Amino acid sequence: MELAPGNSFTVLVVDHDHHVRNFVERCLRLAGASAILCASAFEGLHAIEFANLIMVDFAMPDQDSYEFLHRRDKPSHLARADHPAIVVMGPGCLQTGSDFRNAGLSYLPKPFTQVELIDAILKALPKDAPVGKPLPAFI
Repeated sequence: MELAPGNSFTVLVVDHDHHVRNFVERCLRLAGASAILCASAFEGLHAIEFANLIMVDFAMPDQDSYEFLHRRDKPSHLARADHPAIVVMGPGCLQTGSDFRNAGLSYLPKPFTQVELIDAILKALPKDAPVGKPLPAFI
């Protein structure tokens, strides 16, 4: 899928694993979007205002995703408090995914494919988000 034909669509990717960040960036580029890559929650909070969607790792060394998402709701980040968020979880954290569904958040289990990533993003977006037509070469 194209995420933003003719528009700028940016995903904030907060994950301490550089392999995950780089994989997500390549997937987004293929889908017509861009990524802001952050290795820590601290970096992510400073880049949050430039993103349309937030993708955050469940377990990070400096701060967990609960705390990160709570902090984005603080007055200095209110402009992004209502933006969709996807929590990425490793196999050991999958049972916790129900907590995020109950909170109205999306989650994506690791490992994931390009198709699963784009599908999770499209499901997390509001109905009026800038999505485009399918890309035939995107499998």
